[in-house]
Formats: sequence, structure tokens, C-alpha cells
Amino acid sequence: MKTATTAQKTTHDSIKKQETNNNAKDLCDKKPAYAHAINYIMLLLNEAYPLQFKQAYPTKEDRARAQSIWMQVLSRYSIERVKKSAEIFLKKGRKFLPNLGELVECCRYSYQELGLKPPFAAYLEAAQHCHHIHTHTWSHLAIYLAGQQITWFLIKTEPKEWIYPQFKAHYEALCEPLRDGKPVTDLEKYLPCSKDSSILTPMEQQLDQKINKLMSEQGINRQAGKKAFDEAMLLLK
Repeated sequence: MKTATTAQKTTHDSIKKQETNNNAKDLCDKKPAYAHAINYIMLLLNEAYPLQFKQAYPTKEDRARAQSIWMQVLSRYSIERVKKSAEIFLKKGRKFLPNLGELVECCRYSYQELGLKPPFAAYLEAAQHCHHIHTHTWSHLAIYLAGQQITWFLIKTEPKEWIYPQFKAHYEALCEPLRDGKPVTDLEKYLPCSKDSSILTPMEQQLDQKINKLMSEQGINRQAGKKAFDEAMLLLK
């Protein structure tokens, strides 16, 4: 008799297999269009880098092999975006023929195209508004979620050199599906709908209450800004 865990794993594997089959069928259906997009890319690159292109792909077999590999990798993006990737690369004015990794990066939407802040600017917004997370109007929900994942308490108390790499990793992970052009509809459920402290973790709530009590006893106004908060943190040590 299967346990619940085994049954869940079997169901998950079955769903994953079905998704893989669906993706394979979808790619097969769109293969001619993707082949046309890859041919378009190669045409542009051949025109822009004629000598380098001939050295990289001297025979029809070499070009066919590259086309096959490029199609497998780039098919995760829309056909329109694949075609545009070469144009984006050429606008950069690079001197050398792009590799596949560079084409992938050109397929991805930039932070600017999506109206997102780059990681460090996003971190600065999180750090500047970590004392009033429920009243600040965030420029994008991804910034709020990245701060929530590593906890606002750490953003308040830890030095930038230590906390920024962690924030950056979470923020980039949240932005990844957006930059890949995937429709994301479930981020909204994480948006705080009230100023209630229930969105904090139990540890954060306990620390927050302790800080509020200590600051009140010391006559410190928490709304006065980071200086006041840092004074309270020194008293806790």
C-alpha cells in the first residue's frame, strides 16, 4: 500500500511528465517558426561578422548543428523575442560574434524594459523603507517579497556588505520568470493587505515587540528614522 508521501511523489512525477510531453509537442508544432527565427539570427550575424561567422561555422553541417542546439536552448523564449535577440546584440556594438550564452541574455527582458529596478537600486529602496514596510508604496512587489524572504529585521540590522548579496539572490530569483517573459499571476497573494503585524514571522514579531517596548522605555520615537532605531539596537546588545 502506498504511503501519502509516495502517492504525492507519484502524482508530482506524473504531472511533471505530462508538462514535459506538452512542452515537447508545443515545440514540435512551432518548430518551423523557430527554425525561421534561428535562420534570421544567423543571417544577421553573417552580415555583421562575415569572417568570424565563416570561421565559427565553416560548413553546412556546422551551421545545422548550431541551429539545432540554438533551437533547443532558445525555444523557452517567444519566437518574436528570439528574432529580436540578434538585433539587441548588434545594437551593443560588440566586436566579436556572440556565443549562445550572450544570445540567451539578449532574449531575456532587461529590468528597464519591465519597469523593474536593477538589484542594487531595489536593495536601496528596501533598506530605506524597511521601517515602514506596510505604508510604503513599493515600486514593484518583487522588492517587498525579496525583503520579506530574508526578513526585514536583518535588512534593518545587518551591514550592506553582508545582506545585499542575499537580497540580490532572492530578488533576481523573483525577477527571473518575468525576465524570461513568463506570465506571473500569483505574486499578488503575497501583497500585504493591511498594516497588521501578522505578516511577520513569529521571531520577527517577538523582536519587533521587544524593540518597541525598549524604545518606548527610553523615550525614543521609532518613527524618527534609522538613527533612532540604531540607538535601540545598541541598547539590546
